[in-house]
Amino acid sequence: MAATVTIVDTTIPKRLTTSSKLEPGQSLQLISDLAVDLPPPTIRTKTTKSNVIVDVLCRILLHLIHIGYLTFIIYKTLRNMLIDLYHQHLVTSTDTEELIRFDKAQLTKIPKHLSILISSELLHERTMKEWDIILDDLCRVSCWAWEFGIEELSVFDASGELKSLGIDVYKRQSTMLHQWMTNKEKRGLKFSIVSAEDGRPSISRAAQNIVKQKIPSENIDIALVDKFVHECSEISDPELMLVYDALPHSYISLDGFPPWHIRLTEFINKGTHHRLDYMTFSSTLLQYSKVEQRFGR
Repeated sequence: MAATVTIVDTTIPKRLTTSSKLEPGQSLQLISDLAVDLPPPTIRTKTTKSNVIVDVLCRILLHLIHIGYLTFIIYKTLRNMLIDLYHQHLVTSTDTEELIRFDKAQLTKIPKHLSILISSELLHERTMKEWDIILDDLCRVSCWAWEFGIEELSVFDASGELKSLGIDVYKRQSTMLHQWMTNKEKRGLKFSIVSAEDGRPSISRAAQNIVKQKIPSENIDIALVDKFVHECSEISDPELMLVYDALPHSYISLDGFPPWHIRLTEFINKGTHHRLDYMTFSSTLLQYSKVEQRFGR
């Protein structure tokens, strides 16, 4: 019986290119290991399920963070409202001048210049009625500041809204302070309203004075410019700045307050307080009194 032997050509065919031509009788066959490279269907299903679980957990965590933050804001707002109501009751049931005498005795130092910064974060939400309340608070603060022995009180409103009401503001403030000072020693209190625009004229006037005095450029330094700027400014450097009526956060926004006036200023943030009552005012002075300023040492 004769045996039949079949010879199989196991050589790897040459790679076809776009210019290659097929021989007669040849056919093009695509060979792919894609099925071998892909993971089994069970593994792919498990991976997809785990990704979905992680995504759901991340969304739940994000919602919990939002809820926690909103709860914190509501808590702080309600807490401050209750504290304000308690303070109003305490002040109305007690002689304010008696409280001032007691609180003043607890202070180790009193600022000569107190600056109050009304935050612009709630500017677009304030109504004219709320501005009127702010004005009444500031007029009362001027009386308390005078009683404590503060020599200068400035109010900074970046928007310029208070400055546009300047005549009414100064009239109401001077009237209330005059009534407070009745039968008392007549001491002066410098009261001024500052806006974000007030810093620019000081710089331009300082530059003009430097040019007029024909000071050589090699003699112009930071100390000289600072001297001329302060000479052209209408306010002095505040030792203490109180920031209030802002959003509930821990950082302080100065809203464009002239930076050359605040090198040695102590800042106290009462942003969550929307009324400047006596307790807020006195606690600010007490907090300032406890601060040890080292002035760069």
